[in-house]
Amino acid sequence: MQAGAERALNRLMTALAGASVLFGQGMLETGLTFDIPTLLVDDEIIDYVLRMLAGFKVDATTLSTDLIKEVGPFGTYLAEMNTFEHLGDLSTYNLMNRRNYDMWAASGKPDLYGQARERAKEILATHKQKNPLSPEQVKADIAYSNFPAVLCAMSPGFSYGELGPTHHSIEDFAWMRAISNLVVMAPADPKQTREAMRWAATAGKPTYMRIGRYKIPAVTPEDHVFAMGKADQLRDGNDVTLIAIGTLVTRALAAADLLAKEGIKARVLNMATVKPIDAEAVIAAAKETGRIVTAEEGILYGGLGSAVAEVTAQHAPVPMRMLGLPGFAPTGSVDFLFEHFGLTGAGIAAAARELLGK
Repeated sequence: MQAGAERALNRLMTALAGASVLFGQGMLETGLTFDIPTLLVDDEIIDYVLRMLAGFKVDATTLSTDLIKEVGPFGTYLAEMNTFEHLGDLSTYNLMNRRNYDMWAASGKPDLYGQARERAKEILATHKQKNPLSPEQVKADIAYSNFPAVLCAMSPGFSYGELGPTHHSIEDFAWMRAISNLVVMAPADPKQTREAMRWAATAGKPTYMRIGRYKIPAVTPEDHVFAMGKADQLRDGNDVTLIAIGTLVTRALAAADLLAKEGIKARVLNMATVKPIDAEAVIAAAKETGRIVTAEEGILYGGLGSAVAEVTAQHAPVPMRMLGLPGFAPTGSVDFLFEHFGLTGAGIAAAARELLGK
């Protein structure tokens, strides 16, 4: 009962605050569990909230002043035809049971969750998916017409590592980079995410943005101003350059700290925008440090490493090491998967030492 009350109040307060998007429908345990019957209950709650926000028509018919005079203070309005005709305008009930106790008991005393579960079974048995969002749809309906949609990719990479390869979102950079007109980015921390979202909401450009699920340390300076297509240099150095995106930026900084203890000065670039990539920063890094390591929480083919290599191959060829996933990943926790693929401070530092011959 408490969970239901909290969900209803949460959605009402969110809607009253003016939000146009609600996140977390059908989720339990802070997003660790998704439950279809709960999604249906949430959907019904949202219907009620939207009906409240829409307001109520006030005129002679809805006020029913003539009927009030006719029925009088001791009459029963529920039995009047006017009530039957307009009651549906005020609310609709799909799952919630509005019958009296005797009728409810006679029907087996069904609870709300039980009814939602039966409705879920019915939907799953009969539903046919229409027009799923796919890279082809992004290309044809958004990018081709330069439609200013912002696609927020929630829980990318290893976010659902324990659910296995079918839930690892690791190919998106490669898919989206191949689509013309589409900006592709992955902010490194909450501050940069806020700045990037404000930019995307007002830029008028088709944009694909990764938004991570788990907590990561802040790396963006307080005085930072987000600039699409520009890398942020977080550390200076002339021995090797570490270029990272999204969740790997904090790990690249950890690698730079490890290398600094060995007298190796590593430049660290936060390449939040993988398309268009900051070619100027990549070329400068290649010419000034002579070696580049890239790190990303995604497939190696077509992602950040590929984008950097495309620039260096044409303008300033240098030795590179590309850290990421060579293919499907095993099932495991986020920490296990990062460790498994060498996407840690130690792993990035090891790749830099290899380039330096140490």
